[in-house]
Amino acid sequence: MTFHRVNARMYREVSEVDRWHHHELSYWVGFEERKAEEIAARIATARTSS
Repeated sequence: MTFHRVNARMYREVSEVDRWHHHELSYWVGFEERKAEEIAARIATARTSS
């Protein structure tokens, strides 16, 4: 989860500098954020089902 959140932050920061790839990097920000949320949801589900 931390891995995906760090990647999202990195892509967001790079997208501010690399304007030629801004839209592509925005896609990857969303991708990494979704992955982090999926993992967080799985962790929450595992905790409540235990």
